[in-house]
Amino acid sequence: MSQSIEPTISPENWGQIGYLTESQEQILKQFIDEVPNEELIAAKYTVETIEQVSLRYLRARQFDLTKAKDLLHESFKRKIDGKAEYYSKLRPEECANCDIAALKRFYPHTQRGFDRKNRPILFERNGRTDVNAVFLMTTKETLINYHWWTMETALDELFTEASTKFTDNKYTTISTCAILDFDNLGLTHCSSKMLDLVKMFIALDNVCYPEMLGKMLVVNAPWIAVNTWQIVKSWLDPRTQNKIEIIGSGPESIKRLHELISPEYLPKEFGGTAPDLYYIKPNTDYISIPRNGEYVTTIEVDYNKTLFVDSYIGDGVVEIIITS
Repeated sequence: MSQSIEPTISPENWGQIGYLTESQEQILKQFIDEVPNEELIAAKYTVETIEQVSLRYLRARQFDLTKAKDLLHESFKRKIDGKAEYYSKLRPEECANCDIAALKRFYPHTQRGFDRKNRPILFERNGRTDVNAVFLMTTKETLINYHWWTMETALDELFTEASTKFTDNKYTTISTCAILDFDNLGLTHCSSKMLDLVKMFIALDNVCYPEMLGKMLVVNAPWIAVNTWQIVKSWLDPRTQNKIEIIGSGPESIKRLHELISPEYLPKEFGGTAPDLYYIKPNTDYISIPRNGEYVTTIEVDYNKTLFVDSYIGDGVVEIIITS
């Protein structure tokens, strides 16, 4: 008497098109038939198929049909309530209500290039984030608006670029590769204010952008990152936890990065050949001054040139005195 054995499917391929079990195929069909089409359209990226977006929600709920349908509905409601479509059509400066170059000086982040699995790469220098400076120029509410723009517009453009750049695959890979640089991470980066900000984005993404993370690499991680990771880990579902790899620093971390990403998409600090990650406006200086603090500097302005001084403050008064 022969017994059929279901082939082993890797965690990365589980629940993906081409690797579905007969039961998963049936649940997928039922999901597409039963959920409102407008909710699926609101959830999908331009080059993402209905099957792909449906599978993201089904994987996030372990192919529990009822729970996956509830998640899609909650995602749709959150996007409507948060005006995601509205903010996706604005400029990023309008969403964050501040200069984006200044924001990236104190919260370094960008999206650029693709890994070897054709996933867009998201870079963050978490150890260089100054959360107090960030909240002097923007708020949690406007950061969420900016996050809508990032997830709805910036990523959609990268997925569309991937669909024309990598034409060997029938389906565009709808997931990302994140590189978090923890160099210089200290106790100030593990404050309740910082962790609340991280938790806020994770909570939003868990509902509105499930199964979007393909791989996360944490580089230059000091000892404190391990302890902080135990806190952040509790906010993530098990599948997401398994996609995160802490690779430390030094030659071995560079080697591992190059196994996953071509050097052409990596900056010099990661052993790559790509330009610097963050554009700095010429002749521009960004300064974070603590409340009741003072900053004095001398700036030479050429004849017929103009000096611009801008300031961000959450509340209270900032006094700027210019003498010549």
